[in-house]
Amino acid sequence: MARFARRFPLLPDSLRARLSGTIVLASLLLFGIVFGATKIAASAFTRSAVVHDASRTLTTARAILDAQAATLDSFAVAYTEWDEFYDRTVRPDDRFIAEEFDPWLRERSGADAVLWIAASGTTVFSYGDARDLDALRRTARGAASPLVGPIALPSGLAVVSVRPIVGSPVRDRAAGWLAVARRVQVAALADALGLGIVHEEVSERFSGEGSIGAVDGYLSAAAWLRGDAFEARGTIAGVNGAPAGTLVLEEPLRGDPVLSSWTFPFAMGLISLVVGLGFGLALSRTVVMPLSRTLALLRQEGLRAVQGEPPAEFEPDDPLLPAEFRDFSATVHELVTVLHQRERELEAATDQALAAEQALRTVLDESAEAKMLVQRGVVEVANPAFAACVGRPLGLMLHQPLEDLLAAMDIASPEGEPLTPAELIERALENEVVVRCNAPTHGERWMEVRADTTAVPDAFVLTARDVTEQYRLEQLRSEIVSLVSHDLRAPLTVLAGYLDMLVRDLPAEQRERIVASMREAVDRMHALVEDLLDSARAQKALGPSVIAPVDLATLATQAAGAVRIAFGRPVTVVVRSPATVAGDPKRLRQALDNLLVNAVKHAPAESDIRIVVDRAGARALLAVEDTGPGVPPEAREAVFERFAQLGTSEGGSGLGLYIVRTIAETHDGRAYVEDAPGGGARFVIDLPAAAKPSRTNPGQRGREDSSNA
Repeated sequence: MARFARRFPLLPDSLRARLSGTIVLASLLLFGIVFGATKIAASAFTRSAVVHDASRTLTTARAILDAQAATLDSFAVAYTEWDEFYDRTVRPDDRFIAEEFDPWLRERSGADAVLWIAASGTTVFSYGDARDLDALRRTARGAASPLVGPIALPSGLAVVSVRPIVGSPVRDRAAGWLAVARRVQVAALADALGLGIVHEEVSERFSGEGSIGAVDGYLSAAAWLRGDAFEARGTIAGVNGAPAGTLVLEEPLRGDPVLSSWTFPFAMGLISLVVGLGFGLALSRTVVMPLSRTLALLRQEGLRAVQGEPPAEFEPDDPLLPAEFRDFSATVHELVTVLHQRERELEAATDQALAAEQALRTVLDESAEAKMLVQRGVVEVANPAFAACVGRPLGLMLHQPLEDLLAAMDIASPEGEPLTPAELIERALENEVVVRCNAPTHGERWMEVRADTTAVPDAFVLTARDVTEQYRLEQLRSEIVSLVSHDLRAPLTVLAGYLDMLVRDLPAEQRERIVASMREAVDRMHALVEDLLDSARAQKALGPSVIAPVDLATLATQAAGAVRIAFGRPVTVVVRSPATVAGDPKRLRQALDNLLVNAVKHAPAESDIRIVVDRAGARALLAVEDTGPGVPPEAREAVFERFAQLGTSEGGSGLGLYIVRTIAETHDGRAYVEDAPGGGARFVIDLPAAAKPSRTNPGQRGREDSSNA
């Protein structure tokens, strides 16, 4: 083939000439395609015209039926809604029916069936075929509103007017129903439309081929092309919701019927197929095959370049190949040669970049600080520390908007001011900022955040360091120093003063009082130190060391007796329901003692103090009540915090209620404060109750122990 082409150059050597020939052939093919598409469009237009004409004709036929029904209804309105017939419709008589109702309504309206039924269901007047009357009775009985339109009666298609009779001034109560029907003359309907119309009693549901969708007044409709005409069928919607039969219409098709013929499109399709096959074969011979061989050679050169091999000798010598393609092949060969050289240089540079990237990645991954690179608001690089801070896998953070990642966190300033992600970044770009963060995957954390700009436009490096422990330790240290400096200074000052007094020669009685006061100050210092130690090791030291049944009534009686001896204050024990819990008696007694000491300190001397033991279902309640000033609602949570004190407190470390709450929580319970009945404060320890206690003497239930143990 190549030798023949050299001796007889039938094909142009230029790609432009070959493309020109290709365009000519493609134009011929396009002509066939356009012609075929035009035929398809014409067929579609014909179908659209059929649907439009069928819908219009069916709508016109229904409008005529509705007009006939409206005319019939106008005669029925006179006897159903005129005020002058109130009494006559309630108590109709034969004279009224014979002289006014029957001749006027039946003769003037041309009705074929008339039915008047009372509200009780009895027939007042009827005229017409018995089967038609039965059908009207079923339709009219119970009709709440007028029904006007076509209906299917046993005698055939008819128009009907069914109206409730207003038989009293109470318009919402019908005195009966009046139904008037007149058969439709299909022949007259056909003459009015100038078409062939047939009514069939069988109602059809049209779907699939031929269906024309919804047409007003019909349950379904369809149309088919029948040569030069079309046939339309519509199932009439009756006034009672049931089909009233099917109208069949035949109408000549408007337009050229040749457009719907399949002969010419089929012939054009065959021609297009032959032309397409010939064109494809010629294109394959003139362009595709030579180009494929050239591309195969170029692909081999590319593979050699990818594998790092030097390019081979390349001399494209195909007479079927256009001159432009030969020049293109030579250019690609030169580029492959240059690519091979650049590949060697790039390989060395890549090794250096990979080493630098690996080193940078190692530094980022091992860094305790959370770091990420953000460019145009999107996270480009992040280390595992930042993923842990945000609470998301590292792979799901990359290429995500930074604001979306930070939006899931509750961020606030040390003063409690909420910060949006944009505000945080703005402040971090200006100066290093400390914020409080709450994420769904971890609790509250304090983070030190800063942002540094880079040489890359719209990019910065965000760094966050976790300073939670440092912040908490500093806060705890400040509280302890403040507490110790305040609460230890007073007893130390007292001790120093008493030591100065002991140097003097004092009576024995006065010396004993001084020693007692010094011992009391030492006891206060000792209690403060113990409270501090208990606070520091609360969860470990205050937890139950033993678990045993504890009778809360007995525990309350013992604690009340101790308070009476130590402080001289009466304490009443009220056992509303015996309760036993499983816990450490020593720790529970410690919690109760702290509540009693708290009540003695804050309640006036004349205030009553009570210990109440009760049981509520599976919970046991141990409460200390007083009639003092109480605890404000806004401070009821804060009083259980470490070192918390109310403004009216005198002395104390602010750890007593904190220890109470810790002991309650380590026993799977809780501690809270509320208003006491009659005023004052009611501190409650709510614990899980043990097995139901045995029944006691009924006289003990609800008694008050005023003996203070």
